[in-house]
Formats: sequence, structure tokens, C-alpha cells
Amino acid sequence: MGGNSAASTLSYRSGNYDPRDGPNNACDNNTLTTYTNYGTYSANSVTERCGTQTGFYVTLKRGSSVVKGLQFCAEDVNVARDPILITLEGNNAIGANLTVGRNWIPIYSGSIGFEYGPPRLSCGLI
Repeated sequence: MGGNSAASTLSYRSGNYDPRDGPNNACDNNTLTTYTNYGTYSANSVTERCGTQTGFYVTLKRGSSVVKGLQFCAEDVNVARDPILITLEGNNAIGANLTVGRNWIPIYSGSIGFEYGPPRLSCGLI
């Protein structure tokens, strides 16, 4: 939270997203698809810090909105990839200003809505 960001590309290396699990899957309303970003780790490393310092942003076509809820779901196979903690931040910037950390305002930081190892494909609601 609060740091500047850089764009990810498809790759199995740190700072990028899995070519099979891209960002378009993050908000597709389908619990059978996944979004995987390796953060500071790669596809070959699994530790409790995997996935930290990762994320995505959504640009709405209709302008400013109010978040009333957010839902994340456990994937169907790999418990180690389940999200546990998140931060939700808001921003009215556009273009390159979206990557500037100080432009983001914290909205929520905490539990994803379920504990480690929930039933596969179950969802937590914030």
C-alpha cells in the first residue's frame, strides 16, 4: 500500500501474471477462472509472502462509484494461492497517474472474508 506500481505482463517470473490466469479473469464473474500475479516471487516459489505487493486496478467507464461490497473466491486446486488478506484503495486519477502510489486512498485493509484453506471455489464477502 502506498508505493508506486509498474505494469505486469504475462510471464512466470516475479512481478508478472500467469499467462493462463490473466487480469481479465479477476472481474469476469466466473469462479472457475483465476487471476494469478506472482508479486515478488515466481511460479516456482511458494511461500507465505507469495502474492504480496500484487494487484490490479479497474477503470470504470461511467466515472466515480461507491464500493458496497467485494468478493474473492478460492480457486479450485491450489490452496497456497488462496488470497487471505487484501487492501482496497480508490483513486480518481487516469493514465500514468494510476501508477503513483500517493494518488491512492486506502478504503479497506484486512481479511478476505475467509480463513486459510476454505472449501474449493467458496467465496468470502467483504
